[in-house]
Amino acid sequence: MYEDFQLYNIATVPATVSGPVIVPPLCNGWQVINTGTSIATVNGQVLHPGTPGTNVGEGLAVSGNYREIFKGKINVSFATGGGGTNELTFIFKLYPENK
Repeated sequence: MYEDFQLYNIATVPATVSGPVIVPPLCNGWQVINTGTSIATVNGQVLHPGTPGTNVGEGLAVSGNYREIFKGKINVSFATGGGGTNELTFIFKLYPENK
């Protein structure tokens, strides 16, 4: 029934501490949104928080082409001393392990 389609799923993962983010297996692409109030950096890209009263700041997306698997690393860090909330929300696009 689905043989003409490429099946996928998504997983949402929060990140609240500086360091590496574990990329799920068979990840085709990912997106990250700064949902906190601190300035965050993802693989060297600075992501500012949203304006006061919102919970959505800047984001970054890495999309994959058909049948590609992301094998890179993701490292995050948060600005220190600002007293803000450290929170990023990652959305991973995943191929199913069993078709």
